[in-house]
Order: sequence, then structure tokens, then C-alpha cells
Amino acid sequence: MIIRKPVAVLQFAFLICITVLICVGVYYLVSRQTYIETMFSTEIGKKNGLKGKITELRLTEKSDKGDVWHILSKTAKVNAEYIELEDVIMDYFSIEHGPANLSSKTGVVQSKTHDASFSGNVILKSPKPFLLLTDRLDWDAEKRILSTDEDIRVETDESVIMGRGLVVYVDTQDFTILHSVRAV
Repeated sequence: MIIRKPVAVLQFAFLICITVLICVGVYYLVSRQTYIETMFSTEIGKKNGLKGKITELRLTEKSDKGDVWHILSKTAKVNAEYIELEDVIMDYFSIEHGPANLSSKTGVVQSKTHDASFSGNVILKSPKPFLLLTDRLDWDAEKRILSTDEDIRVETDESVIMGRGLVVYVDTQDFTILHSVRAV
């Protein structure tokens, strides 16, 4: 009888400890604030959005019209305003105009406007055929215009055209070379 009483007291104390630990754990989980956001659901522009450096970024998006683009980047630095990309390859498929491919050394995508700038050995190809070579290319997402103020070289099946400055109207597939136009 002497042994049973201390064992019963220890069992009761053990049950009380377990109950207290469970209550404290539940209180902690319920009462703490969480700021966890995944890369896929975050609005990058939010104050507590994703920040950091990502290696080997692969992003696929699809528009309401069915256009699809894939972006591959060696690294991506993300903050609230923009995403900096390194060694960029972008494949784009338009339902209306077919595929296009862009590559550049670096790129910056604005989080709110989706405008983008690509620089360093920028190459834009489409099967029209159309090949654009320049050192910088900017994308205005709202106007759907590609542009540059840099030297450009445009190659098609029939000709090679060089100049300075370019505006490409993506929806109509027209382009205008702004200055110093010369055919080679």
C-alpha cells in the first residue's frame, strides 16, 4: 500500500503536466500572428511579401486569352517593388501570333505594373522570321509595346536593318526604327 500511493501521485502529477503542456501549446498556436506566404500566392508588392534570392527560377504563366510564357532565370532577387533576373530565357506562345523567344543577361520585372527591362546581349526571335539584337529592351505591359533607345539590328528572311531606337507593337506585329536606319 505504501508503494501504490506514491505511484498514483506521480501518475496524477504526470497527467497534470501533460495537460498543461497541451494547453500552452494550443494557446501558442492560436494566439500567435503568422506572416507565412507562399511564392505562388504572395502579392510581391505587399509589405510582408517574399524577399530574398532564388536560384534557378522557372515561372510559367497563362493569360486569359490563352497566351503562355515560361521564364527561366539562373537567379532572381525579389523585393516588394521588383524582381531582378540573371541569365534570362523567356519563351512566349501567343494564340494569335505563335511563339517567340527572348534571352538576355539580366532583367527587371516591376511587381505592380508587370513592366520589364531586359539588358545585356538581348536577343528576340520569332518564326515570322524576325530576329532582334540589342543591348536593352523594355516592355510596357499596359500598352503592349517593346522599345529601346539603343542600337538595334533586325534580321528577316529578306533583309538586315540596323538603326538606333525601336518600338515594336506586339498586337499588330509592326515595328518602327527611330533613328539612323540603314539596310545592309
